[in-house]
Amino acid sequence: MNHLAELEAIATEASHMRCRFDQPEAKRTLERLILRSLWHLLHHCQPATLEVDLHQLHRLIQIGKTLNLNLSFAATQELYLDHLYSWIIPLVLQKSSPPPRRSKAKATASLSSGQLQALLQLGQLLGVDVTPSLRQVAQ
Repeated sequence: MNHLAELEAIATEASHMRCRFDQPEAKRTLERLILRSLWHLLHHCQPATLEVDLHQLHRLIQIGKTLNLNLSFAATQELYLDHLYSWIIPLVLQKSSPPPRRSKAKATASLSSGQLQALLQLGQLLGVDVTPSLRQVAQ
């Protein structure tokens, strides 16, 4: 987290000074870090830490925007879409339907509507159209 704060400070300073940050390796590294962070969030989702994990991802994406790195989210979108259809949308549908008598649902089924909405908003940030699911969570 300390390194992330330092990187944010550098990005902000470069932006204020109107410096052009042209480091292809930095772009690739940040793209990989975002992908790895998303993979960790989706595969080891813990309701207690979801907000912190999402916030860290948002910060990484914002650093790329601040530095005008024109990040590619292709691999990240693929990973997100896979989990959107296999995990997130079923949770949204589960939240909007009456609960079954006994369920052996995954521990992440305990995600609140607000947490599901935050996961869907991450999809929007990555350029994935999640509008129908967001509407359903908001109901």
